[in-house]
Amino acid sequence: LCLAKPGERYVIYLRQGGTASLQLSSGEYSVDRFNPRTGETRQFGSVPGGVSWTTPAVPDTENWVWFLARRE
Repeated sequence: LCLAKPGERYVIYLRQGGTASLQLSSGEYSVDRFNPRTGETRQFGSVPGGVSWTTPAVPDTENWVWFLARRE
């Protein structure tokens, strides 16, 4: 599942682990991964926009959330 305000922010919810791909609008985006079971957030640096991007694999088959926000 993905909730997006294209060009600004994207929230990706993985119900059972795995990966997801999305087409990012142009710009540069910060990337964070959130574990809803522990509350832990991990920063993953940034990715360029204007391309199709695939989330890195998560460590298990539980639920995970990815946050992407456009950098100013």
